[in-house]
Amino acid sequence: MGTLPCRPPISITAMNPGGTMNSTPYSSYDLDQQRRQLETLVRPQPSPSLIRVLQQAGHAMVRFLTNGQDPVIRKRWHPDGLVWRVYDPVTQQNQRFSSEAELRVWLEGRYYE
Repeated sequence: MGTLPCRPPISITAMNPGGTMNSTPYSSYDLDQQRRQLETLVRPQPSPSLIRVLQQAGHAMVRFLTNGQDPVIRKRWHPDGLVWRVYDPVTQQNQRFSSEAELRVWLEGRYYE
């Protein structure tokens, strides 16, 4: 991990509510970090509905480009262990397998049907 360049502190002078001047030393690094944090706060964030629409459009595009005939396989952890969940778009049914070997047997059988 590289070290940050050492810069001399910058003195910031601000007016106190009583009209007196207050001087506080800050390094350039501190000021840059604060600037980045402020920019993150004011950067416009996409709305949740826009994100949802974009996700749905992306899923539709993937289905279109992949012909929609391939099974969708998801691996999940459940209290009873690792489980493979499969959606078969041809039959429009969900399958659940408790081992990878079972899943492979089902996939091979599906291929030869």
